[in-house]
Amino acid sequence: MIARAVGLLLALTLGATTAPPARADARISHIELRGQNGELTSVSGRVLVEAQDGGLLVEARDGTLWSVTTAQLQRRTGTTDEFRPMDSGELSRQLLDEFGPGFEVITTRHYVICTNAGRKYAEWCGSLFERLMDAFLNHWRSRPLRLAEPSSPLIAIVFASEQEFSEFAERDAGSAAAGAKGYYSIRTNRTVLFDLSAAPGTPPARTPADINRKVAASPLNVATIVHEATHQIAFNCGLHTRYADNPLWLTEGMAMYFETPDLDSRTGWRTVGRPNAARLTQFHDYVRQRRPADSLAQLISSDARFTDAAMAADAYAEAWALSYFLIKTRRKDYVEYLDRLSRKPPLFWDQPEDRRTEFEAAFGDLAALDRQFLKYLTRVGR
Repeated sequence: MIARAVGLLLALTLGATTAPPARADARISHIELRGQNGELTSVSGRVLVEAQDGGLLVEARDGTLWSVTTAQLQRRTGTTDEFRPMDSGELSRQLLDEFGPGFEVITTRHYVICTNAGRKYAEWCGSLFERLMDAFLNHWRSRPLRLAEPSSPLIAIVFASEQEFSEFAERDAGSAAAGAKGYYSIRTNRTVLFDLSAAPGTPPARTPADINRKVAASPLNVATIVHEATHQIAFNCGLHTRYADNPLWLTEGMAMYFETPDLDSRTGWRTVGRPNAARLTQFHDYVRQRRPADSLAQLISSDARFTDAAMAADAYAEAWALSYFLIKTRRKDYVEYLDRLSRKPPLFWDQPEDRRTEFEAAFGDLAALDRQFLKYLTRVGR
């Protein structure tokens, strides 16, 4: 799941405009703002967007996005200093200061992993993340997509226990994230997980093979790690833009497309794009039992089904099914559609009818596509 929390609500307010907000310069600015509880906070970073009403979207050097409304903004001081993201060393020191005793930092080529779950599990996660990064970029390395390796290290927080994870998630991203097995925060640009190989009354895993065995005992465990890491990669390689209008069917469908991991290989990832058995089963049940005629129109026009507990499982399943169908049968059109969405500016939100119009411009009449979609999915996995 993608955690938006308070930051997105502020961004929605900031972006309530009929035209895209103007992009500001990328020099470092010092911002002083007053939070919801009246506390003063100082942020140094680059101003990504300056809205028509004077509100700001600021990216701090650690990757956190700050949505600052005009009512919150107390002072803004510009500088001539060029913005530079934190490197692995700076991020490591900041994370250790934030999380304190009991935590350590493991670094890989693209990641900084802060954990109290032990070095072995963190290294296992780092290896999985790096293989996923390579597989993701290789899968989409085609024109017109303008993908690149992340420009700064990606942060992952891995807790030793589910209880520690839930307590942190409640503060960081709200109750929905606290009840999950992991999440990616658009606001902080962090993936947050816990040790899925740990079980009460059992000894800790000691080798990568042991971790593989314990995690793979529940396929949803592996899917959780891959799902959240895919979100983070997609938002940092140029495929999605944080705080832009990224339809949830697309971002969640993309993450679920990569949920089929290859734990047997230490280098490759041979299972990208295989049918996702859990999502496929849910989708077939949805089609048989309760799918309305306008289901596809609802899915692409609005994110509401994903935030409704009674509808979310079906929404996720249909998002995977639609993504799978489009990638397998309309790849060129899908890639061009992805590229158009990747160019959308932050803090500008499309209306439902605009989402549908843009989708039909890419894939044609919705009714005809829905018939093709349902016919194709009847053959998948059978």
